[in-house]
Amino acid sequence: MKTTADIQRRLIALGYPLPKYGADGDFGGETQTAINAALSDLEALRGTPVVSGGKIDRAAFYAALKKQGLFGGVLDASQVVGMDAILDGWEKSGLTDLRWLAYMLATAYHETARRMRAVRETLAPTDDQAITILEKAFAAGKLPWVKTPYWRKDADGKSWLGRGLVQLTHRKNYLTMSNILGVDLVGQPSYALNDDIAVEIMIEGMTKGASSKGDFTGKSLEDYFNASLEDWTNARRIINGVESAGVVAGYGQKFYTALKAA
Repeated sequence: MKTTADIQRRLIALGYPLPKYGADGDFGGETQTAINAALSDLEALRGTPVVSGGKIDRAAFYAALKKQGLFGGVLDASQVVGMDAILDGWEKSGLTDLRWLAYMLATAYHETARRMRAVRETLAPTDDQAITILEKAFAAGKLPWVKTPYWRKDADGKSWLGRGLVQLTHRKNYLTMSNILGVDLVGQPSYALNDDIAVEIMIEGMTKGASSKGDFTGKSLEDYFNASLEDWTNARRIINGVESAGVVAGYGQKFYTALKAA
């Protein structure tokens, strides 16, 4: 039978220090703290999701994020503003599974080319410039997944190209989000370039929210991150099939590590 001193020595060997009392054979608060830390790490290894119980410590999150190698280890003011908007929206949503938040952040990181702000597809400053870029790419065969050039202006002169944090496309998707959020995205598609609205679109579209399904593809975060499943790769199907699935999965795991540190 293991003695308290044996357990303490094992904790120290595993990297859970007992700096004040060491392996003294007494089961005190320092030993309990080390055991709790070990159990927490064990649950993480078993895939038990970490949930947020309130506000995220932004300073701790950003410090941990830099260590993950995202953003080249340096965050600019605009990126922080964008992520603050995402974290604000998350905290207001009442959602708790940090894997979901991590994958949302990873999606925004990928879809906005690391800007973390609502952007227009191609990052062009105007719709017309974006349309020109998309037309050239389509003609050159660089958009093989596109069957119908959704960016071409309709009879009302509106383009349903990608906008926001997750690149909302197609008129039907703008209409869906308009009805759910109560924002006239059909009358004014550019509203999707507002950071706060873009966050609402992302959270609603990637979860089983008001519509009880993922609004973009029918898939949602609940399908890939739950009590029995953690699938960072196939979660890309929430947005765009398996395009860049492995890349976004890697981003998601790094964001998750940073969130757990906060």
